[in-house]
Amino acid sequence: MTECLSVEPILGMFKRGDDFRNCLDKTNSNVVEALKMYATDLQEDAQTLLQIAQHLTEVNGIKAEADTHFISITCPKEIANIMIEKDLVMYEKYDYENEEEIEDVEDIVEECVEEILEDVVEDIMESTFIEDDCNEEY
Repeated sequence: MTECLSVEPILGMFKRGDDFRNCLDKTNSNVVEALKMYATDLQEDAQTLLQIAQHLTEVNGIKAEADTHFISITCPKEIANIMIEKDLVMYEKYDYENEEEIEDVEDIVEECVEEILEDVVEDIMESTFIEDDCNEEY
């Protein structure tokens, strides 16, 4: 069985509004220049995608996943490594064991927050009673 690797295309585009705003900022709000800059960015991303497609043309068993800000392509490791070397894609190993550690830390933080809140509420209650005692007439 062929060993596969999941990689992400290296693209400059993230969110079209934010990306265009960045071009406007770089051109001091010159709309025409910003549009040209944005078009150039999109053309570069299109070229990257076309090059990735070219590397995968003769490859079987390719899979892809996509979400709002995420594209993942799973392909044979040899092809993925070639694309990584050409700066077309990047590989970031996802550490599932680390996910468990993060969940443990989140649980600890949640417990600490609960304890702190209990202490704060207790302090508030005590200070309220002290104020009431001070307001009593003798």
